[in-house]
Amino acid sequence: MSFLIENKFFVGVVGIAVSSAALGYAMSRYRLAQAHSSQTKPSDIVADAAVKYLMKHAIREPLPLMRLREVRRVYTGYNTLSMALGLPPNGKVVAYELISSGESGSYDLVFIDADKTPYEQYYEKSLQLIRKGGLIVVDNTLWGLKVCSPEFVATDDETRAIHNLNLKIHKDTRVEMCMLPMADGVHIVMKL
Repeated sequence: MSFLIENKFFVGVVGIAVSSAALGYAMSRYRLAQAHSSQTKPSDIVADAAVKYLMKHAIREPLPLMRLREVRRVYTGYNTLSMALGLPPNGKVVAYELISSGESGSYDLVFIDADKTPYEQYYEKSLQLIRKGGLIVVDNTLWGLKVCSPEFVATDDETRAIHNLNLKIHKDTRVEMCMLPMADGVHIVMKL
């Protein structure tokens, strides 16, 4: 049986988190552009309408996530909460700092969305923690498309760290991988 058939619920939860992140990223980019513009243009009105339409019709946002987004107006913790809502009763969310030794091969999913410069260390630790067939989901792998610019890669530590991780994952024979070029980029990596 294939991984996707055996884990369709799990994949669905990841899909919710990724689509929520994509919409969150689109909304934050839109709001950032609005904040830097003193004039309202017709394209702003269309973009605002598109964001509202997407939030209403593109995903089925669970009520706790909607309330978190409305109250905080930011997306800190949003993806983690989104995934936690889809966990089975015995599932758990564990912060990287709280992972104890002796847990190698005991996790199904690791989601990396933290400080960018240690991304490679997070990835290596994640490979130790997940079981064969488990997934590592790495957020922000396009980093505002800065990873596509040799100038940014050469001069910005965070951009260089993400770029180097992208190269490492691409060459890593321990995994199957796919980078989704949506929102700010998402790597989905399956341990072989």
